Amino acid sequence: MQLSNQPAQNPKGIESAEMQRRTFLAAGITSFISLVHGRIGGIEARADDKADAHEDLEKLIDKEFHAQDETYERIAEVGMQGYYDELPNKSDLFLSPQEMKEANGVCSCCSDEGIRKYTEKDSDKRMMLIRTPGSGMLKVLTREDKDPFAREFIDATAKEQLELGVTVFTSHIGCGAAKAVFNARVIFLRSNGKEAEANRLLERGSDTWAQDWAQAVSKRMREMGKEQSIKHADSIHADFIDHLDRPKSIHNARGLDLVDKYPFNADAFTVKPKKGLPPAFVEHAGTADKESITDVQALSSIAFSDHGFGRKFSAERSKQFLLTAIAENQQRVNVLMARLEKAKQGFPEENRNKVRVEGIVTA
Repeated sequence: MQLSNQPAQNPKGIESAEMQRRTFLAAGITSFISLVHGRIGGIEARADDKADAHEDLEKLIDKEFHAQDETYERIAEVGMQGYYDELPNKSDLFLSPQEMKEANGVCSCCSDEGIRKYTEKDSDKRMMLIRTPGSGMLKVLTREDKDPFAREFIDATAKEQLELGVTVFTSHIGCGAAKAVFNARVIFLRSNGKEAEANRLLERGSDTWAQDWAQAVSKRMREMGKEQSIKHADSIHADFIDHLDRPKSIHNARGLDLVDKYPFNADAFTVKPKKGLPPAFVEHAGTADKESITDVQALSSIAFSDHGFGRKFSAERSKQFLLTAIAENQQRVNVLMARLEKAKQGFPEENRNKVRVEGIVTA
């Protein structure tokens, strides 16, 4: 498949890639949630990955949650659509056609609300982001060996990313999806008598491991790109995002955005009221009407964990976790809202009344 140097708004092949992306299912969610709560299969998080002391962490959670109170009180009054309509800079939420034309390619990155590197307004590296948990690494949890470096998994990931038009393939510091896979791989090795290999892996740490994986995927992408005569194949590369625009110890997302438009600009997230949309996990819906339930549930589990706002969420309208469908017309918003409602039904029963689904029509 021949790709131009400029990314398309709806790149060909997204439908098949989106279908593949959903296949990690329950195994992925189970491991992801276990990781978020700090322990998986008897492996405790490394000392440098642990949260601050409990009392300090509680203070941080309280501070970050209430920093967004004014925004969410207004949203509770007028709805997410009303809040969006009131924004003076709503055009900043999406890259303009001119910005898309001048963009440096397409970045594949995590759904983490703190990722800004390739959307910062003054950056000369600004580009469209395609968001998925762990840049797709979490899917390997369906493999018995939990090995993302397996040749067939590298090939499948590289093929998918090329279909999406990706030019920069990233991992990031403290990625929960990478940690879940890392721990699952250690468990597999220990369960199969490979204690020495497991210990070597633990010495490397999940961040280094994820960085090496991104390098391996991007290398295979270049090889496959050259075989397919893709013009920009030589410029495909990996990057490790080492700065997140959120506290290191916690996620400060009080919602999740299911976005139908790939030029969505996460740099417009802000805790400041009436200056932009509040920080949220970002899940891209793709061009096909396929359910995003698995990703939404996995990401939302973080928000309800001890590494998110957890017990701060309540049934009170201004304190609910907000699932927002964002699309260009009401019909499409309705489709995405229906997906989010289905995802909500899979949440633990005690959390369902703490979650609300809304929509934004951007046109």
